Amino acid sequence: MKRKQFNIYVREILKEFVISRELLFTNTKKREVVNARYVLYWACFVHGKFRKDEIVRIMKENGYDIGHSTIIHGINKIKTTEDKYNIKLQEKLCTL
Repeated sequence: MKRKQFNIYVREILKEFVISRELLFTNTKKREVVNARYVLYWACFVHGKFRKDEIVRIMKENGYDIGHSTIIHGINKIKTTEDKYNIKLQEKLCTL
């Protein structure tokens, strides 16, 4: 069930950020990719009720190895954003 919800979030985020799935799960520091990952962490944790260790595991299954601190940082960045684009995307993800 969690994997299905994760993939729904990924699909929407890829459309919004206009990036490939491969790019999302590569170790790049490009701002748009980092922001996409942060939104993914936020959607999984806040809306999807994933635990941090579940996010770590699913990201690793997709080829991106991260730690809990990166997830916490990303979630906090999205929670404190005032960027209208991110706010609209957050609202959209909450309806999925």
